[in-house]
Amino acid sequence: MGEGEGRLRTNRKGRPYLDRDAERWLRALYERWLTERGIGAFGAPLAHGPEPEADTAVAGAEPVEPEPAADGRAGVVVRIGAADAGEPDAGEAAAPAEIEAVAAAAAALSGGVEGPALARLGVLLAAAEPDEAGAPLLTQALAGELVSVLRLAHAAGWSGARLEEVVERALAAERPPAERRRAFLAHLEQAADKTRGAAAA
Repeated sequence: MGEGEGRLRTNRKGRPYLDRDAERWLRALYERWLTERGIGAFGAPLAHGPEPEADTAVAGAEPVEPEPAADGRAGVVVRIGAADAGEPDAGEAAAPAEIEAVAAAAAALSGGVEGPALARLGVLLAAAEPDEAGAPLLTQALAGELVSVLRLAHAAGWSGARLEEVVERALAAERPPAERRRAFLAHLEQAADKTRGAAAA
């Protein structure tokens, strides 16, 4: 977070928001990933309709903080923001430093882990159904768990692509969400222990 290309700016409350420069950078990053890896792995992208109309915000005006993603899968799967009033047990939202820790742990894996893959990992760790409307809030607890899992994947010698593959297989498994989560974590811990054992030998 901060100023410069590829960084999220924050408002006066310290909450990150996506401005036009950051959105352009993310779109370029996604386009590069799509041409280099995405199309080969998943096929041609689906049509998502016309581009949204450009807003008429006045240059230099104080940015308005966007609301967290609402119902539906048409946006970010793991929301960053305050919990809704209807989520009393959601826990406290992750602070900017915790979000940066997730990003740093994701970048440490070979090839990195893109935002959509992090979101899918968040759904798995939150023991949520991937097809449910809405999305889990990125709480302090979930952010901490994301960091722990990403570090464990690094210890196992997994690349970002390998982690994405295992997460997708786990989410597709015909079992309750809590069991998917438990099996995924057991598999990851076993892989990390095996790598550590090989390194110690």
